[in-house]
Amino acid sequence: MAVLWLLLLVGLPGFFLGHIIWAVINHFLTAEIPSSFEHRVKFRIMHCLMLFAIDLAGRQGYTLEKLKICTMFQFFQFICDVWVAKNDPTLMVTNMHFGSIPVRLFQPKAVSSKLRRGIIFYHGGGAIIGSLDMYHGICSFLAQKTDSVLLSVGYRKLPGYHHPVIFKDCLNATIQFLKGLENYGVDPSRVVLCGESIGGWVVTIITQVLVNNPSLPRVRTQVLITPITQAINLRLPSHQQNKNVPFLTREIMITSLCQYLAIDLSWKDAMLTGAVIPLDKWKKYRKWLSYENIPRRFWSQDPQPEFLGCFNEAAYLETKHIFDRDISPLLADDKIIAQLPEVFLVTCEYDILRDDALLYKKRFEDQGVPVTWYHVEDGFHGCIALFDWKFLSFPCSMKILNSVVPLYLSFISKKPKVPEKFIEILELYRACPKLPKLQGKHMKHVTDADLFQNCGNRVSLFSSWIFIIKVNLFVLVSGVCSLLDISPLMNGIYPEVMKIEPQLEEHPFKFRFLHCVMLYLISMGNILEKLRICSMPRFIQIFHDSITIKKNHNLLVTNMYFGTIPVRLFQPKAVSSKLRRGIIFYHGGGAMCGSLDSYHNLCSFLAQETDSVVLSVGYRKLPDHHHPSVTKDCVNASIHFMKGLTTYKVDPSRVVACGESIGGGAVAIVTQALLSFPHFPKICAQVLITPATQIVNFQLPSYQQYQRMPFLTKDIIMTAVCKYMDIDLSWKDAIFNGTYIPPDTWKKYRKWLSSDNIPRKFKSKSFLPEFSGSFNEFAYLEAKQVLDAEISPLLVEDKIIAQLPQAFLVSCENDPLRDDALLYKKRLEDQGVPVTWYHVEDGFHGSIILFDKQPFSFPCSMKIVNAVISYIKSI
Repeated sequence: MAVLWLLLLVGLPGFFLGHIIWAVINHFLTAEIPSSFEHRVKFRIMHCLMLFAIDLAGRQGYTLEKLKICTMFQFFQFICDVWVAKNDPTLMVTNMHFGSIPVRLFQPKAVSSKLRRGIIFYHGGGAIIGSLDMYHGICSFLAQKTDSVLLSVGYRKLPGYHHPVIFKDCLNATIQFLKGLENYGVDPSRVVLCGESIGGWVVTIITQVLVNNPSLPRVRTQVLITPITQAINLRLPSHQQNKNVPFLTREIMITSLCQYLAIDLSWKDAMLTGAVIPLDKWKKYRKWLSYENIPRRFWSQDPQPEFLGCFNEAAYLETKHIFDRDISPLLADDKIIAQLPEVFLVTCEYDILRDDALLYKKRFEDQGVPVTWYHVEDGFHGCIALFDWKFLSFPCSMKILNSVVPLYLSFISKKPKVPEKFIEILELYRACPKLPKLQGKHMKHVTDADLFQNCGNRVSLFSSWIFIIKVNLFVLVSGVCSLLDISPLMNGIYPEVMKIEPQLEEHPFKFRFLHCVMLYLISMGNILEKLRICSMPRFIQIFHDSITIKKNHNLLVTNMYFGTIPVRLFQPKAVSSKLRRGIIFYHGGGAMCGSLDSYHNLCSFLAQETDSVVLSVGYRKLPDHHHPSVTKDCVNASIHFMKGLTTYKVDPSRVVACGESIGGGAVAIVTQALLSFPHFPKICAQVLITPATQIVNFQLPSYQQYQRMPFLTKDIIMTAVCKYMDIDLSWKDAIFNGTYIPPDTWKKYRKWLSSDNIPRKFKSKSFLPEFSGSFNEFAYLEAKQVLDAEISPLLVEDKIIAQLPQAFLVSCENDPLRDDALLYKKRLEDQGVPVTWYHVEDGFHGSIILFDKQPFSFPCSMKIVNAVISYIKSI
C-alpha cells in the first residue's frame, strides 16, 4: 500500500509537469504573438495555461468518456467553470428558470423613482464553455455601472446540444423577459440586447426575428462585442492574419463551428478554403461577404486569393445549412437590416472574427442603421472575460467594458444640452493622461468611449490648467497674426494654419476675425483629439450647434423621425386655399458640422418667405458615420416625405430639393436616385447652392486659386473628404494632386471633369497643368471609391442627366467649389436641362449661413438667400 502511495506522490507531479511542458512547447511552436502587442509575457503565460487545460481535458476527458463517466466537453467545462462569483452588495441577484432555461437576474437595490433600463446579456464561449458563473462579474459590473436591470441567459451547449438550441433558448428567454418587463421594473422603451462572441451572434439573429413581432416591446439598441456574423467566408483578412493568435486560433474556431453545426470534422479544410461555396451562391452573396468590403487598412500587404481549390459538391451537401439566415445573419435581406435598431459594435485588432463584425457594420451603414464602432487596437478575442482577473487582466479588457457603459447610457438617454456637454469635456480634459503617453496612438476611429479610457498617469489640476492656458495663448497669437496679416512670422511654427490668403475685398477685418475663430476651434479640436478627449469633428459640432434658434410665430415647427433619421418640418400657420409647394432641404457642413439647429433659421426664413412647407433633413455625420451615411439618409428621408405629401398638404407637382455645400451634392444624388421610383411624384426643381458635385479632380482652377481661402481651405477640404470616405490622411496629397487616377479612368471621365469645361474668364494666368506626377496605384486602391457616381454625381451617364428637373445653381467667386458648380452646370445644359445660374462675385463658401448673424453677416449672404427665394417663388 505504501508503494502505491509513493508511486502516486511521484507520478502525479510528473503527470502534471508533462502536461505543462507539452503546453509550453505547443505554444512556442504554433502561437503567433504580434510584436506590437502589450504584455506579451503575460499573454504567453495565459495561453500556456489554456493549452494545459485543453490538453488535460482532451486526454483525461477522453479517458472519462470511454469510462462513461462524462464527455470530454463536460470535463473541459468543469475546469473552466471553477469560477468564484463575486457578490456586489449594491445588487440583488436572483437565479431563476424560464421554463427549462437557467437565467440570472441582476437588480440594483437602490430605490428608483422611475423604471430602469433593461439589458439582456448572452455570454460567449463558442458553445463549448461559458456560463452564468463565468460571466457573473461582467454582468454585475454592467448592472451596477449603468444602474440597469440585467438578465443573463444560460443556454444549453455542446456536447449534448447542437444548432439551433442556443438560438432557441436565447429567443425564448428574451420573449419571456420582454413580456414581463413591468414585473422587473424595466422601461419597455429602453431595452438593450448585448452579447459577446457567439453571444453577439445570438443578438444579431434575435433582433432580426423580433422585427416581425410587433406585439413585443421594440429593442432599443443592440451591443455586439466581437460577434460572429457568418460561417461562410473563412478567408477574410483577419482569418488569415490572426489564424494563430490566441485565444481563438483558426483550429479552435473551425472545430467549435463544426461541432456546433453537427458537421463532420473531415470537412473543415473544405470550409476553410471555401470549396463548400457554389459559384451561384458566391455571385449572389459576394456583395456582402467579399473582403473588398473591409477597409483597406485592415488588409495584409499581400492578401491571398479569396478561395483556394475547386468547388466540392459533397462538402457543400454536408455544410449547406451555413447559408441559412439563422446561422449567418449577415445574409439577411436589406428590408430586414433596414428595420434593425441602432448598433454599438466592438472589434479587436488581433481577433480572427474582426472582419465578420466589419462586414456587418457595412451592411448596417448601407441600410441607414446608425452604427457606433469601437475598435480596440490592442484587443484580442475573449479578452473581456479577463477584465476582473487582477494581475492576469489586460488593459484592453477594461477598455471594452468602459466603452460599453458610457455609450450604452448615451444611446438610451436624451442628448445633453451643449453647455453640459462642454462642461463634461472640460472636466475630463482636466484629468487626461500626459500627452507623451499617447503619442503615436491610432486616432482614426476615436469615439466617445475614449473619454473613459487611460485611467493611469493623471496630471494635477494645476498642471492641466497651465497646459490649457498655453494652448489657448498659442492659438490666439496665431489668430492675431492672421488677423493683422503678419502670418509669415508664424509660418515656421505653425505652417498649416498660418498659410492663409484671404482675398475678400469687402469687410476684410470681419472676414479675418471669423476665420481666426474657426482656426481656433479646429486647432483646439485637433489638440483634444490627440489627447483622446474627443474627436475634432465632435468638438466643432458642439460650438456649431450652439447657434441661437429664432422662433417664428408664423410657422408650426415639428421635430420628427423618419425611421432613425431626425427631420424638422416647417409649416406656415396661415390657412391656404390650395396645396403649398414643398422644399426638402439638406444642410451643409462637410459631413463634420451642420445640423437641424444650425440651419434652423435659414429653413424658417425660406418657409415664411416662400409660403412653403420645408422639410429639413438631419443626416448622420462624422466622426461616427462615414460614406454613404449622408446620401443614404437624405435619399431615405426624401422617399418617406414624398410618400406622405398629402399628409403635409404639399402639392405633389411642386416639390423642390434644395441644399448647400455637401447638401447641394446630396440634392444632385437624391434627384438622380428618385428617377428609379417612377410611381413617386417627380421633383420639379433642384436648387444647388455652392454644391460639391465631385471629389475626383482637385486641380480645377478654383481649387488652385482659393486653396487658402477661408472658410474652406485645401487642408479642410482634404481632411473632410478623407475622413468621410474613410481614407487614411496619408493619401490626401496624392488625391489632391490627382496621381491616384488611372490614365484609362481619366480618359473616360475627362470630357466631364476637365478644366477645359470652365469658362476662360475663371482661369487665372498662373493656372497649372491638370495633374503632375505619375500614377500611384497604391493611392488608387485606397481611394478608388471616390470615382463612384453616388459620391460624385457629376459622373452619372447622360441618359440620367437628361431626365433631371430644372436647376437653380448658385456659385461664389471666392469658393474652391466654384468650378464643381460650373462643371455640373455644363453637364445639365449639354443634355437640355433648363439651368438658371446665379454667380456671386463677392461670395465665399458657407456665407449663406451667416445671413442673419448680425453683426457678422455679409452682403453676399443675403444676396444668395434672396436669389433662392425669388427662384422658388417663381415655381
